[in-house]
Amino acid sequence: MSLIDALPYPMGAAAVRGLADSERIVEAHHEVIAQRSGTEVVPALLITTETRSFAVVEDREAERYRVLASGDRDDREAVYAELREWATEQGYGGP
Repeated sequence: MSLIDALPYPMGAAAVRGLADSERIVEAHHEVIAQRSGTEVVPALLITTETRSFAVVEDREAERYRVLASGDRDDREAVYAELREWATEQGYGGP
């Protein structure tokens, strides 16, 4: 099972922050937080490992997270830009 496939869905902000406690994840940052039926949900997040960066977004129909973009850890800014673009396109707004 891949790192992303192992993520619980949905996660709130505290769960995303807790991902950094994993041995495989160096940093986890939620891009947006949504409220659905009174429950906090993180639909988009950035995960950084020792060697890779992942823009991760929700797939609501499949009830899971999926990789939107990825790259080497040095590509973090480009991966993050794709994540921000997705969030804006989904109506979550910009910075």
